[in-house]
Amino acid sequence: MNGELEEVVGENFLKPIVDVRHSDLEDVSEDSEYKKECPVCGQGMLVCSRDQMTMELKEIDRCVVCAQRFRYLDIDEMRKNDWVDYNP
Repeated sequence: MNGELEEVVGENFLKPIVDVRHSDLEDVSEDSEYKKECPVCGQGMLVCSRDQMTMELKEIDRCVVCAQRFRYLDIDEMRKNDWVDYNP
């Protein structure tokens, strides 16, 4: 594993949740509007998790590298524009 990356892996696991607007975050790829660059470590990404039962986008997300938690302030808008129409 890259030395710089090893320094940040999991370092923010216990830190308080940071409020962000998903729409203000930097895209990681053109393939997904949901994958965003972590604004804290800049090396990881937020993948916009879904509830396993309802498939609804979750309000709280976590960076896959530094483990910082984020709360999407625009989650209602994100859900309204989401393509998933899942009815269990």
